[in-house]
Amino acid sequence: MYGKLEDFLQKKKWKEADLETMRLMIEIADSIESSNHVPKNRDLITRLDSEDIQKIPDEALKIMDKLWFEYSNGNFGFSVKAKIWCKCKGRPGEFNFSIYKNKFAKYIGWYDGRKWIERYDDFNFSSEAKPGHLPSLSFPDQKNYQINRIRWKETFEVLLPRFFNCGLI
Repeated sequence: MYGKLEDFLQKKKWKEADLETMRLMIEIADSIESSNHVPKNRDLITRLDSEDIQKIPDEALKIMDKLWFEYSNGNFGFSVKAKIWCKCKGRPGEFNFSIYKNKFAKYIGWYDGRKWIERYDDFNFSSEAKPGHLPSLSFPDQKNYQINRIRWKETFEVLLPRFFNCGLI
């Protein structure tokens, strides 16, 4: 299941690995039935809502994190984001928008103090990207690759406690 992701990461194809990570998260969430499961028509990458994110098993998050961490020499991954969150004075697993905007997003290069990343292609898909910059978790619009900043924040807000609760840090 994770072979394609590992291949992209091994070859330092960061953009492809980022897209594959989001695709995997959607595939995993969609494969798990819930009590009010309504099949979703997902032809391309869309977004995950909070219920979808909660369905992703801890083990899946750990595997993806391990691959990102290993092939980026400790520069990228969910655990890297969690450690940076704490370094920015964020409480483990507790989202705070002020810290997210003024410290965390600046630290990892998602926000420069004036402007957020708005288009998917504006992420730094190189090995020189700031620690924690990837995976982006941005789930871009497939028509124009625009980033919906509110949904992007909500995705991180729901995933943050998962990073701590599943033992990534």
